[in-house]
Amino acid sequence: MNTELLRSFIEVASQESYTRAARTLYLSQPTVYQHVRTMEQVIGVKLVRQVGKRVLLTSEGKVVQEQAMKVLSELNTMLNSVVPDHQDLLTGRIDVVVGTTFGEAVLPLGLGEFRARYPGVSVRVAVIHDTTEIDEAVLRLGYDGGFHSGDHWRTGLDKEPIIKDDL
Repeated sequence: MNTELLRSFIEVASQESYTRAARTLYLSQPTVYQHVRTMEQVIGVKLVRQVGKRVLLTSEGKVVQEQAMKVLSELNTMLNSVVPDHQDLLTGRIDVVVGTTFGEAVLPLGLGEFRARYPGVSVRVAVIHDTTEIDEAVLRLGYDGGFHSGDHWRTGLDKEPIIKDDL
């Protein structure tokens, strides 16, 4: 099972809505819906039930949500502990979440340099307009990292300033 399915399921559970989850994940609503259906097929149990427009977890869904969050957390821990020791990585994928300003003004420059240096590593980027949600996305949805211009600090994350903006 891939991390996209887990992220979609966790966000649907949190938002109680396919539409709101899709907006948060920057995916289409049908894609998020299909991710949850695929998880149900793979696991073999009903994870959610529709009550009007709300999407609620079944008892099995609550157990899966808890475990899915642990899996994404452990995956991030593993990646963070392994990647710095292997700077010569040639293939793989990095999922990052960025704020609008960073995504438009800074990321294209750095991403071009990164892709030239590591052509076998794909980078997937999600843009979140509210910078206060970026830390939460890294913590809860399992993104490998996040970039934003906000000055807020979230417990549980290591943060490093990378650019000083005099404006």
